[in-house]
Amino acid sequence: MAKKVEAPDKKGAPKKGAPDDLAILHPESMAVIGGREITVREYGFVEAARLDRHIRPLVEGLHRVFGDASVIPSMEAVAEVLASNIDDVLVLIAAATDEDKDWISGLSYRDGEQLQLLWWQVNGHFFIERLMRKAAAERLARSLAGPSSTQPSSGPGTDEPPPTSGDTPSGS
Repeated sequence: MAKKVEAPDKKGAPKKGAPDDLAILHPESMAVIGGREITVREYGFVEAARLDRHIRPLVEGLHRVFGDASVIPSMEAVAEVLASNIDDVLVLIAAATDEDKDWISGLSYRDGEQLQLLWWQVNGHFFIERLMRKAAAERLARSLAGPSSTQPSSGPGTDEPPPTSGDTPSGS
């Protein structure tokens, strides 16, 4: 059976099916929500710095949910963090969509959920990366602090207390 082979692309022309460089650098997702076509985009570097006071409470909440990351929390646990920080989430979604906070606040439950999920799909990795940096910094701080000092224990199977300086023989 023969296969159709496409002619090679001209030098410098993007290949068919190849990801768009701009989409890789700034991925976006679009959906019709509340009767509007909404585009959700990733935060830029400076924009994230300006939004930091709204980002930190989410990272702290996620840190409590993820703990030591030995177990991946459910989406419900993440949703609880988002709900408990809804004022910050509202600011962050408005920034990622260039939509008015009042318009977002007026969405139906279903449309609001759809918008929040779309926002998390585009920007969730941003929060997870911040969370991973926080966890790494905490691990580093613990390792630099070294082991905590503890009292020496008595030998195995003995009820005797550890020796004190008064129990050592004098040099006379």
